[in-house]
Amino acid sequence: MLERFTSWGDRPQSRTILLGTSLFVLGACVRFLHLVAFNQLQFNNPENPAFLEAQSLLNGTIALPARVHDTAVFDGAARNIFQPGQTLYFLAHLGLGGTASLAYYQLELVAIALISALLLNIALLRLSGSKVIFSLSLTLSMMLGAPYFASFPSALGGSIYRANHCFSIVFLVAFLVLISSKLTATRLGWIGACIGAAMLFRAQYVLLLLLPVLLLLQDDEGQRWDLKANLGNPSQRRELLKKIGCLVIAPALALLLILGFQAARFNNPLENGYLLAYEGREDYIADRAQDHGILSEYFLPENLYRTFWAAPELDFDGWEIEGVKGDRRGNSLIFSQPILLMALLIWPSLRNPRVQAWAIASLVLALPVWLYHNPGVYAPGYMRLSLDYIMLWAGALAVGVQRATVPRPLLWLTVPAALWAMFYASLLIPT
Repeated sequence: MLERFTSWGDRPQSRTILLGTSLFVLGACVRFLHLVAFNQLQFNNPENPAFLEAQSLLNGTIALPARVHDTAVFDGAARNIFQPGQTLYFLAHLGLGGTASLAYYQLELVAIALISALLLNIALLRLSGSKVIFSLSLTLSMMLGAPYFASFPSALGGSIYRANHCFSIVFLVAFLVLISSKLTATRLGWIGACIGAAMLFRAQYVLLLLLPVLLLLQDDEGQRWDLKANLGNPSQRRELLKKIGCLVIAPALALLLILGFQAARFNNPLENGYLLAYEGREDYIADRAQDHGILSEYFLPENLYRTFWAAPELDFDGWEIEGVKGDRRGNSLIFSQPILLMALLIWPSLRNPRVQAWAIASLVLALPVWLYHNPGVYAPGYMRLSLDYIMLWAGALAVGVQRATVPRPLLWLTVPAALWAMFYASLLIPT
């Protein structure tokens, strides 16, 4: 079944690599989990807006019983403003077994994280052309470094923000696995399903549609843009439209569901409630949103600075690093994930159309984060909101490595980069 899903592993050597690397990733993830305190396995955050909304829906209303942080007031009642994915998750649990069904909430999130790591390993192996050391290093850096692992304890604690990242990323890495094979109509339907599911937790993942569309406009090997053949020939054009139709079905349904929830919450399908959530608030984030809007080019310089340059301070005891003094608004992604500097080594591969498509899609997915009024509070020492795009960046990096000529010794540099990312993330985990 795994072989059918990945369309990779038809040779005994490939199967051995897949099994060996998967076991290594699984073992590393399980070993790293000792850093996370499992005080209680059940869900225990009664102020999670999605949990409150699910309880309200079972009682016949969408209004929350009380206003909690980052909720809006509309028509005299508190309303959830987040995408409906987590509400549906809690609704399914509460509807089937009440609060008792959330007794193993933390174990469910651990399972989601482990599945994400295994899928990411498969995707990066395929996208990089079976460069094992590079793929393993990149997988462990992404999953056991910051921001993912640094955010994971908060997700276990029931944070709606961090749990939304965990839920959406498992669909994003499944998307990466699927998109690394020939884009048949059926496969594109599954790719669209992954995008639609991710949208229910982070709506900006609708932008992932751009990548498969760009790939469809290339030849099968990704060596040239094939616009004339795809758009000029009537039969090819019909085939292209059929494939795009398969791709967009699930995201369209997800969008309708999101708009339906917004209509139920605010009597307007186009009202997401974000600005309403800041009414009556006087704090750093609220002031930014009220002065400049939710998305604005005004925030671009600071967000880019925090993403790429704002380094934290390290606490030393002699030669030993004991801790991190980070900025609550976030710190450099390059500092926590130096493996991303591999992009400088594969720069010449941007002449390749396949790499161009991945680079364009990666930048487009990051753009809403860089225009967002919230730089990622609260995330001292790392860049939390980069979780919205960093896994796609990892995929793009793997494609670039596969298409570039990178000397083997330079690929081995990803090992210390990954070790640093894991060590640095361990400093950010509360003891």
